Amino acid sequence: MKAAVALILALGLLSVGLMAGANAVIHSQVNQVTVQAETLAGDPAAAEGLTLSLPAECQSQLFWDFSFPATRPEQLSTSFSFDLFPRPFLDNYVFPPLSIYIPTGSTAYYSSGYTYLEQDWNSIPWSAAIQQVEKQTQPGQTLTRQLYAAQISPYFPINVTMSVQYGLSERAIASYFSIPIPEDYQITVTVTKDSSGGIMELSVQDDERYSIDIGTYAYDTGGSLVFTLANSFWNNETNRFYPLDGSHIDGGWGIYRF
Repeated sequence: MKAAVALILALGLLSVGLMAGANAVIHSQVNQVTVQAETLAGDPAAAEGLTLSLPAECQSQLFWDFSFPATRPEQLSTSFSFDLFPRPFLDNYVFPPLSIYIPTGSTAYYSSGYTYLEQDWNSIPWSAAIQQVEKQTQPGQTLTRQLYAAQISPYFPINVTMSVQYGLSERAIASYFSIPIPEDYQITVTVTKDSSGGIMELSVQDDERYSIDIGTYAYDTGGSLVFTLANSFWNNETNRFYPLDGSHIDGGWGIYRF
């Protein structure tokens, strides 16, 4: 009996020692983080004076905060914390102050014998292409056409939504970001009409070779809005990312402020 108690105590001490040793090993490595910067476009010196802060977590128990000057990532500082019990997920989603995006993918508009007015067409992406096919569609028929988008409009359609007003209209913001459409970019338009010529269905399928990312990252400072945009597309034929053409944007790609 005494031998069993002694063995249990020894195992307990060994476990404590292993946990302490593991803790020491883990904590000795928590700050061993390296950040590398790769310039994809523009002049890195334009980011002088900016500091980036990036949070990271693992299994809702290990938490890091990284901070470093944008032009000198080697001057990284790291803070680490550990929670014994996983932190509960908090869905504190707040509608972003600004969202700018290119409506891509497959979109269908259904209506029962509806006659589209000019203001209706203006609210639909690729409306010029749809109208072109709609005029060629006879009553009681369905017509599908594949079109080169750049031959109809020089720039991608841009959608803008704002939850806070900064003195600029959504239309003004959309017109600022003029992004040329690649010459080989194709869209497929389908129009269905009823027997009297009313539109039953409109659908647009974007070029499946391209996967466009133009997500918005915005911050409301209280007196102004600071934001930047993801601006790349994935080409499924070459399996590579490419930057979207920003040469028609005043000042090009960067960080913007209202």
